[in-house]
Amino acid sequence: MAGRVGAHMQLQNRLQGLRSSIQAISDIADDTVRVCTVAGLDLEELGETDSAMQVEASLRKLLDAQHQLDVERSLVTRLATEQDMADNAEAEYLASWEQSMATYNEQSDAAKYGKNTTYKEFREQLWEVRHDGEPMPRLFGDNGDESDEDLVIAGARMNYRCPVTTSWLVDPVTSKVCNHSYSKDAI
Repeated sequence: MAGRVGAHMQLQNRLQGLRSSIQAISDIADDTVRVCTVAGLDLEELGETDSAMQVEASLRKLLDAQHQLDVERSLVTRLATEQDMADNAEAEYLASWEQSMATYNEQSDAAKYGKNTTYKEFREQLWEVRHDGEPMPRLFGDNGDESDEDLVIAGARMNYRCPVTTSWLVDPVTSKVCNHSYSKDAI
């Protein structure tokens, strides 16, 4: 019994270490996403579209790695919260991980990245560099993998009422913090 309790505590400590490592790697990945975005925009502004597309490919790989980290975080958390950990916790972890990753890898690019906010924002920002004000085309064409919800990317609904006065905007100004527009006299 004492050996089993000791093994349980040792496994809990390993899982806590894994959670800490996953969080540290996730933080680095988030920073790298920001760097990729800035690099891609800079390259696009310089007319280096091919290089910007290479950055986009790297961003996709990074988003895949972030998905893997999310799967690992979820599995580690699930194992850590189980009251009666099985003796084969490592085998269960690996089997669940392989199944989750296989399911993800079988998805189309539209399914993987089409609803990913980070990816959509990156593509929208790249588009705006060269096509200011033009509606952006669909991210993944008309291959049937996108839902009607994705049409929001192509256009936006504009509200011309001041949120403070609820009347029509007069001499509108836009906040740099939240990007909301207000009537100049209202603020």
